[in-house]
Amino acid sequence: RASDLISEGLTPAEAARRARAEFGDVDQVSAGLRDIDQRILTNRARTEWRSVMKDEIRLALRRLARQPAFTIPAILTLALGLGATTAIFTVLDAVVLRPLPYANADRLVYIDTPMPGMEKDTRWWLGRHEMFYFKQNARALEDLGVYHMGELTLTGEGGAAAQRISFADVSSTLLNVLGFKPYIGRLITPEDNVSREWQVGLLGYEFWMSRFGGDRSIVGKTIPVEGVALQIVGVLQPGATLPDATIDLWTPAYVDPKMPAANNHTWLGIGRLRPGYTAADLERELRPLIPRFPEIFPTAYTAKWMKSTGFSV
Repeated sequence: RASDLISEGLTPAEAARRARAEFGDVDQVSAGLRDIDQRILTNRARTEWRSVMKDEIRLALRRLARQPAFTIPAILTLALGLGATTAIFTVLDAVVLRPLPYANADRLVYIDTPMPGMEKDTRWWLGRHEMFYFKQNARALEDLGVYHMGELTLTGEGGAAAQRISFADVSSTLLNVLGFKPYIGRLITPEDNVSREWQVGLLGYEFWMSRFGGDRSIVGKTIPVEGVALQIVGVLQPGATLPDATIDLWTPAYVDPKMPAANNHTWLGIGRLRPGYTAADLERELRPLIPRFPEIFPTAYTAKWMKSTGFSV
């Protein structure tokens, strides 16, 4: 090609440069050819392996069929062993090996309330007033958020069918604790949390794509949820989920710091530790706060009730 270009009047250097540009990246072409070779070798090896395994399995089955007294106990033993191993690994993978899908996940803590004075292993969740009290008095706690989960009905809009969807009623601080960002629009704010009634909501990215086809104009529009016209203010980033559930719709919980305390511990709580602190540090800071509940929240707790239930954190 360079010779042709020279005959057309280009200098040798320019002709060589033009020819190389038309041919493409030599390293890239070489890598592509090596990849093709490797795929051929891999497929050949797989074919040979399948053939060998097929022959070996056929031979093994014939031998086992001749010795049923050995075969049946052996199969049962293997099944039990493999089942137990798989179950244990599944739990370890989910709880220990696989990291939570959040930034600085090692600083996240789950906070609840053991009640040893009640039935064995009774544990309550958090009260909304505790969120503010703990944040103000525990230095180890960078932030704390609370949430409820459930299902509700998105009634049909524009001819669409009604649909049961998952939702989470959340404090704005929870989105901060989990490090969520809006894909479009904005997040729930503290101002949204002081309303007793739902007025705004966020869509989960996956639900936004499946129900609304990724329509960006959804921000600012209202959708009918359980008879309430909910204004959508944003869509969360892809993959934004709770540790224990995938959420379609996120709504602002009523968590006004001015609201009176109530002994209804029905909110799940997730906190984020400050850098350099551990969960044990946070427990040491929270423990002495609990005996003060009858003094700080006299309408919700009595010293007698606290002692009889063994209320702790």
